[in-house]
Amino acid sequence: MIRKGTDGTRTADILTSSTHALCRSTATLTTSGTHLVLAPRPISSTSDSQCSTTDPLTLSHRSDSAITVETDGTTYTLRRTAPAAQTIPAIFLGTWEAQDGADATSSVRVTIRQGAPGRARAEFAWDGDVHHCRGFSVLVSIDQNLRFGPESVTSSEPENFCTRTPTRVMSRPLGSTMQVEIAPADGERPRSLTFTRTD
Repeated sequence: MIRKGTDGTRTADILTSSTHALCRSTATLTTSGTHLVLAPRPISSTSDSQCSTTDPLTLSHRSDSAITVETDGTTYTLRRTAPAAQTIPAIFLGTWEAQDGADATSSVRVTIRQGAPGRARAEFAWDGDVHHCRGFSVLVSIDQNLRFGPESVTSSEPENFCTRTPTRVMSRPLGSTMQVEIAPADGERPRSLTFTRTD
């Protein structure tokens, strides 16, 4: 999110998501004019090794109302999101359950509550014969699907058994079922789980 400001003030909040990391930063405006230069400062992350960059961001306004961002030799495009993209469609909200395809004795439950990207969470519970895992993922973006960042584990039984699950994309539900695509962990293939609404 970019807000009005003067040189030396905090003018942006940044949420960056990759397969295995979710990074939050604030950014201070250092140069204004035909281009804006922002100095980011990481404030939280799910992976310190992937969220430590402080390279300046150079922002340029394009004729199609998009913004070009350049940093450390990489260029990407930002587009304004519509107000409707700041709330989760009601069809996603509630509690859903699936069998864990990687373990026939394990089930996973997810609860999705209303909120905006960067704030809303999906609460997960993975339960099996010998393990109980709890965690959450932060909502990154909303379109026809919901994209959540990597899961942060909040409790693990046995200790250290539960590991962070990569990024998830939740497809728009069809009736009482919802498809969830889980990005592949290192050396693994992507996974897809079919959830059924329980409430």
